[in-house]
Amino acid sequence: DKKRSVFARLAEQLNKQKWVSAAKAIRSTAMPILKITAVVENTRIPLDITFDSPSHRGLSTRAFVRGLCSEYAELVPLTLVLKQFLVTKGLNDPYRGGISSYGLVLMVVSILQ
Repeated sequence: DKKRSVFARLAEQLNKQKWVSAAKAIRSTAMPILKITAVVENTRIPLDITFDSPSHRGLSTRAFVRGLCSEYAELVPLTLVLKQFLVTKGLNDPYRGGISSYGLVLMVVSILQ
């Protein structure tokens, strides 16, 4: 369909950028995602990009998480430490059986409450 072809074309265009070492459109998930590996000063940075849609409210979720960060000063450092731990164990990618950053934030907030 048209939406998916735009999605694939965006991945193709990203692959042409100097700062992108890999970009792949994954359409087989519940929420289509662009998985990108950026390279900045010889550091590889994995990025997952989704788009706002009726089943995914990225902008409102961002505002919600920012509010949680304001309410719980410990949230950011705890989440970052746990996220790094998950990276070392290969459990940071929900598409490979790990947990998303958003899921991790919600779990940390649950404990802080």
